[in-house]
Amino acid sequence: MAETRSSTRIASLDTLRVLAIFAVVVGHSEPFRSARYGESVRLIGEVYSQVARFCIPFFFAVSAYFFVRRLREGAAAGATLWRYLKRLLAIFVGWSAIYLILGLLPSGREINDYGFLKGWGVSVTDKLHDVAAKGPLLLALEGTKEHLWFLPSLMVSLAILALFYGTRRERYLLPFAGAVYAVGLLAGAYAPTPIGLAEGFSIGLNTRDGPFFGLIFVALGAWLVDRKPLSTPWAWTMAICGLAMMHMEAFSLKHFCGSDPWNIDYVVGTVPYGLGVFMLALRYPNLGRGTVWPQLGQLTLGV
Repeated sequence: MAETRSSTRIASLDTLRVLAIFAVVVGHSEPFRSARYGESVRLIGEVYSQVARFCIPFFFAVSAYFFVRRLREGAAAGATLWRYLKRLLAIFVGWSAIYLILGLLPSGREINDYGFLKGWGVSVTDKLHDVAAKGPLLLALEGTKEHLWFLPSLMVSLAILALFYGTRRERYLLPFAGAVYAVGLLAGAYAPTPIGLAEGFSIGLNTRDGPFFGLIFVALGAWLVDRKPLSTPWAWTMAICGLAMMHMEAFSLKHFCGSDPWNIDYVVGTVPYGLGVFMLALRYPNLGRGTVWPQLGQLTLGV
């Protein structure tokens, strides 16, 4: 996602970025979620909400994959991390500033209700109150717009990756990431279940933020650099079984706990699903080669 231009590019990874970013945009528009469409159409939307969950795991795994490839070529962990952070931080700060400025402008309703000057004052007051209410930690993890969360999450996850690899403790990264993911899962999607951490326990954060969601996929992307991916049939099997698991978990949580599948950020099946899709991209390295898609894929971070 954030690898430097000097890295050797793989056409299939860049091509799949286009599909992934399209799925992200469609997912954020939440098609078929409105009750006016009826339950059968809403069900289609809920199924899609799980199908599209490969996107962020894929982006995170790609970033780590190229990060570790640079380390294997002799780059220092700290210097490589800084190259990534400079780009990601610039985008995060820039878009946070843009959303803050846009939020200070009065809406049409505020202008109609108060006039332009007073409406502007109301808008500024409300926006600054919202920003202050987030607090420093949440601002750092999400910026001024919630959907920017993935940028700090990727930065934190890559920093942890660099720490483990820089100290030659990379063999411990995957178990550590798995434990962090499990905590996030029990305090997130599985919080309302009997095994969840909702009762008497709260980490005080959205467990999608920081390392809870992203680190496992960063660790898996890094892990695959030194290993041959599964065969194509096994990669397909992993992706399909992971997707099936996700749907089973999401709709079980909906049925038994009243969870909304659209609001379930990740479950157990997200791991084999995201990893399977990533390994399929590695198994088809020439996918999209000679077309415009790999070039478009290099522009997805901005989108």
